[in-house]
Amino acid sequence: MISIEKLLLKRFIIVVTIITVSLGVLNHWWAERIYLNVLTQQLEHESEALLKHLQKTKPNNLSTVSLNLPQHSSHLYYIESSASSWSSAPKLISDLPIKTWLNTEGIYQYEKNSGENFLILSKRHTDGFNLIVMQDITASLVELEQSHLSMLLVVILSFALLMYLQRKVIRETFSKITPVYQQIEAIQRGEKAKLIVPNIAEISPLAKAINQLLGYLESRNERSKNAIGNLSHALKTPVAVIRQIIEQNDSGLSTENRLRLTDQINQLNFIINGELKRARISGRGSQKQSFSLSDTVNNLSSTLTLIYPDKKINFILKISEKAYFPGDKSDFLELLGNLMDNAAKWCAHQVTIEISIQSGMFYLQVVDDGPGYNESDIPSILERGVRLDEQAPGHGLGLNIVSNIVQQYIGQLQINNAVPHGCRVQIRIPLDFS
Repeated sequence: MISIEKLLLKRFIIVVTIITVSLGVLNHWWAERIYLNVLTQQLEHESEALLKHLQKTKPNNLSTVSLNLPQHSSHLYYIESSASSWSSAPKLISDLPIKTWLNTEGIYQYEKNSGENFLILSKRHTDGFNLIVMQDITASLVELEQSHLSMLLVVILSFALLMYLQRKVIRETFSKITPVYQQIEAIQRGEKAKLIVPNIAEISPLAKAINQLLGYLESRNERSKNAIGNLSHALKTPVAVIRQIIEQNDSGLSTENRLRLTDQINQLNFIINGELKRARISGRGSQKQSFSLSDTVNNLSSTLTLIYPDKKINFILKISEKAYFPGDKSDFLELLGNLMDNAAKWCAHQVTIEISIQSGMFYLQVVDDGPGYNESDIPSILERGVRLDEQAPGHGLGLNIVSNIVQQYIGQLQINNAVPHGCRVQIRIPLDFS
């Protein structure tokens, strides 16, 4: 199941990560370019001032050069002519590729093996002077990197704050849907018939559509039940008339034909009764009415105690207070009534009914202490009209109707033998409509 909140948060994190990385790379590149451009301009000014000084003094020997320039502790100078050369820091530049830089004018950035970084400006002049102005930018690059990391940290913290605010806004927005969701759960439990349409433009059409769907399903369910019921009742009268004609002595039918027709009439009655019972199954989608499971089970057990007085049945009830049936009350009565009647019919003295909610499922278990079934007979007892003991009263419809109800509710039905003896029927019905 997809969470819209998590989906939005995931996409926001992806966008934030892309923006943060992009801004970080762009800021690093931009800040370093700006810084190096400023230093390059300083070196240009230094070199122009130095060339003017050399043009003015025109020294024969560069070792006697006297510079009256603004001194910067991080600036280094190297001058070369056809006769001599001069450096402001001979030892420092002894291991630098000075000759390479002198051959071509330009700006160079050079890093020594020791980790020191230099920005170099090389100039060639028509008067025969070649000069290099350098600046040690090691400390400046470290400060620039620290500044970049600080700014990146600020960006990350800003986006973390934005993520928190976004999540808060999303939750506050979706909290408007919570009442609708709670009402839908109430409808599922049978506590409400329709949704109260909220005064929210985005949710109001959805609530109206759900109400229309509930009304349509209820109307269709009623029409279907009425149609089946009317048809079954309409068939009962002609079937009864045919039975009366068959049973008349002057009907002119032979004994064999009378028996054959009587058997067919019994089959028709069997089908009609079955369809009437099926018509009472509301199934999912019908509007439900809240009811007490405990009261319903107690009433059924009291009725069965009167029906089977000789057995003195002990009904053991284990009903969770939080349990509820996710469907129509008449369906629950039909479902549990058939199971309890079947258990009471076959038990020795005890029937246990357990009802609870387990892992999002309505759970019902009915166990008797009777003889149980042969394992090979269990699949067949769910078939319509099948009875394993013809001496017992009934039409063999009980468990088939139970199976039909469970199927209507997209549930699971399991029948097996209890330990040490008896029959166990377990039913699981999902609480969710999906």
